[in-house]
Order: sequence, then structure tokens, then C-alpha cells
Amino acid sequence: MPPWGSRLCAAICWLHARRCAVVVRTASSDIASIKPILDAGAPGIVVPQVASAEEVQHVVDACRYPPQGQRGFGPFVPTDYGRKEAGYVERANRAVFVAVMIERKEAVDAIDEIVAIDGLDSIVIGPMDLSGSMNVLGQADHPDVVAAMEKAIAAAKTKNMPVGSGMPADPAFASKQAARGIQWMQVGVDLSYLASSVDATMKSLGEALRDA
Repeated sequence: MPPWGSRLCAAICWLHARRCAVVVRTASSDIASIKPILDAGAPGIVVPQVASAEEVQHVVDACRYPPQGQRGFGPFVPTDYGRKEAGYVERANRAVFVAVMIERKEAVDAIDEIVAIDGLDSIVIGPMDLSGSMNVLGQADHPDVVAAMEKAIAAAKTKNMPVGSGMPADPAFASKQAARGIQWMQVGVDLSYLASSVDATMKSLGEALRDA
């Protein structure tokens, strides 16, 4: 298990105890990125920057044990170190949540083939990186980016596949994505919320000291 493995296991266990859904973003579509996360007990993953149906098929196969896939066996944490191994393979294959991020133009071009892959549970739009792949970085409302997002959403809907979206902490953009058909969202990141809180506190402190 990688050095961060014990911290990941602890975080997953903490979230499970509080009945929170746990979906972990991998570093890449490589097995070396996917397997340790699932073996640490994560019930779901989101894989970024996929570019083709072949890559997505590889992801799906890496998340399920044979005969449904090609996941290597070694789930020590989710089986309580072998104590609850009976029936685990069937449960894991049935319950794992597999999502990929559509944030490259190539993925949008292949979206019909991607959403048709058996075992893929969801796609997630990445507006910022998608805009970058279309040479309009940061312009998530650019007509070409909007058209690409809507194409991906429409393709997923033909398969009754839920669609997520990453985004900044922007309620107006979140509302637009919901209107386009997005069903689950990652709104902002912890560091941006922390920075915003620090900035607001320092501003208030500065004003209070000037008035003192």
C-alpha cells in the first residue's frame, strides 16, 4: 500500500461510520492508481482525463474481479483482513461505483461509445479542463464548451446514466449546470473555501483594528 494508504483507509472508515457516500478521485486511469484506492475500502472512484472508449473500458475492467473484469485480488481492508472474505467478490463487483471525467475534447468525440460501456455508472463533466482542451481555458460558458457539455449530458441520458460536474464555488454556474441536466455536483474545493474564510477574517480584522 502506498504511503498515503493508511490515511486514506482512516478517512474512508471515518466517513463510513457517519454514513457518508465515499467516491475517491484517482490520479489517473492506471491500475496503480485505481487498485490501492479500492483495496483501501473506497466503494467508488472517479477517473480524470479519459480520452477514449478503450481507456474507459480499461477502467471498468480494473474495478471488477474476474469474470466481469480484471481487478487483482488483495482487498485486505474491505474484507477486515480476510475475516469477511466469503461472498466479497460478488458484493464488490455488484456495488462498486465507477465514474469517469469528461474533460477532454477526445472524450466528447467518443461519448456515444463511452456511455455504452457496460459497468460504467456515471460520467462527470470537468468544465475547466474541457475548456482548456478546446483552447478557451477558463471560459466554461463559451458556446463550444457548452455544446460539448450538452452533447455529453444528452448521450448519458440515452443510457439513463447520472451525470455529475465539477465546478468552482459559483452558485450561478451550479444553477446553469443543473438546468442542463447535471444531477450531482462537486462545488468548489476545500482549499478555496479555506482561503476565502481566511481572506474574510483578515479583512474583518483589519477593519476592526482601524476602528479601534
